[in-house]
Parts: sequence; C-alpha cells; structure tokens
Amino acid sequence: MIAFARRASAALLALALAAPAHGVTVEAFSPQGEVKGVRQVAARFTAQIVPFGDPRLVEPFDVSCPENGTGRWADGRNWVYDFARDLPAGVVCTFSIKPGLKTLAGESVEAAKFSFSTGTSRAALPLKAPLSTGYAIKRTVAAVEQKTKGEWTRGDVYRVTLEIEAQSDMTWVVVSDPIPAGAAILGTGLGRDSQLLTQAEKRQGWVWPAFEERSFEAFRAYYELVPKGKWTVEYTARLNNEGSFELPSTRVEAMYAPEMFGEIPNAKVVVKPR
Repeated sequence: MIAFARRASAALLALALAAPAHGVTVEAFSPQGEVKGVRQVAARFTAQIVPFGDPRLVEPFDVSCPENGTGRWADGRNWVYDFARDLPAGVVCTFSIKPGLKTLAGESVEAAKFSFSTGTSRAALPLKAPLSTGYAIKRTVAAVEQKTKGEWTRGDVYRVTLEIEAQSDMTWVVVSDPIPAGAAILGTGLGRDSQLLTQAEKRQGWVWPAFEERSFEAFRAYYELVPKGKWTVEYTARLNNEGSFELPSTRVEAMYAPEMFGEIPNAKVVVKPR
C-alpha cells in the first residue's frame, strides 16, 4: 500500500512538471482604440517584473509615438507612461512588449502589441490601410463560379474567407463584411438561393456565432463569446448587378467595448455584363 502511494505521488509530480506553464501576460492596458485627452498610459502584468522600490529602470515596452513621455513603475506589476502634455488630435501610439522581457522569477513575458489614437478626421476619409486595436483581419476572395477567369461577370459566385485574430477574451463581438449593391448572400434558403454552392464553406476556431445576418448590404456574424486567438468564417455570394462598386471597410468590433476593433479597406469591385 505504501509502495502504491509512493508510485502515485511520483506520477502526479511528473505530470505537474510536464504540464505546460502559462506565460506571463499583460492583463490590462489602457487606453486602447480611439480616445481623447490622453496624458498617461497604464499597463498591469500578471506577475511581478521588478522589485518594489527598485530604482532600476526596466522599460517593458518599445514605444512608437510622436509625442515624448517617460515610463516608471508604480509597483512590481504596474507600469505607467506619462506624456509631457495632453495629447492633441491626430496622434497614434503603439506599445510593444520588448523581446526577451522576463519577470523576477525568470519567466518570459508573452509578446503583445497595444495601440491607441486620439482621433482625427479619419472617419470622413476612405480607409487606406488596415487598422487594429484588438482584432486583426485577413480577407480573401475566391471564385466559386466564374465565367471568365480573372474578372467578374454578372451571375458569378464568389466566396469570402475572413481570418480573424483576437488579442484578448471578449463578449459579444460582431463581424461585418460588405457586399456589392445587388449581390445576394447564399445560404438563406429563400427563392432560388443555392444550398449546394455553400456546402464547402468552412468554420475554424473555438467560436460559434449566436446569430448570422445575411442582408442585402453585408454579411454579419454575432458572437456571444470570443476567446483570445484565431478563428475563420466564410460565406458565399452571387453577383447580380453589373457596374463598378466601392465597398465600405470590413470591421470586427466588441459591441460593449467599441475601443476594441479591427478594420481593413476593401478594393473596388467591377462586374461586367454577361
């Protein structure tokens, strides 16, 4: 009996030693997204980085910002960055974990990047480059049925793949991707909607939509819970109208934390007559 207990204890110890350790992360960072009146940035780590009261200057972030500032530790886990003045409009700052950053215990800190902007007239201008403050998006379009290779014709069918990466866990997230005017998203089961053309659509990742909206203007998926990590969603659409179509941007946003979002521009879609 004693020998069995010893073997069991040894086995449990081996499992504990073999279990992967969870990396140290930034559990809170503020501000993020689009904000105004910024004077200070604050970050909190899940483990102690420096001894409390230690005068050594350990800079945990590489800072990319047009405005000057200085960093300091409020305690062993909380770091703040003070700007010399209230930031004016039009400033974009990015804070990236320094490579090789370790805790007092020698654990590595997971790589992460945080950014914010103080607001510009960007909303009145077309988006020129991807914007990410919580979600990164990759959008690809592939032909399912195409009359002429390399160009779109009225009646063609295409499939959109959205690969999305979330920087942190979040509840109630919406994905919105526009379609050209007159196009129809397949899979609704109405009218002449083709179910066969949607059978190859794939879903990957640990998320599942609570609701999907396949409207005349966009595909939208609503998720009750999105954990940190990557997921993929696909949908299929048919081009019903000819013409040249300017599309709005594709956007992912946390509905109750709108500072957490991702946005990418979309190219013009030209559809020729059949």
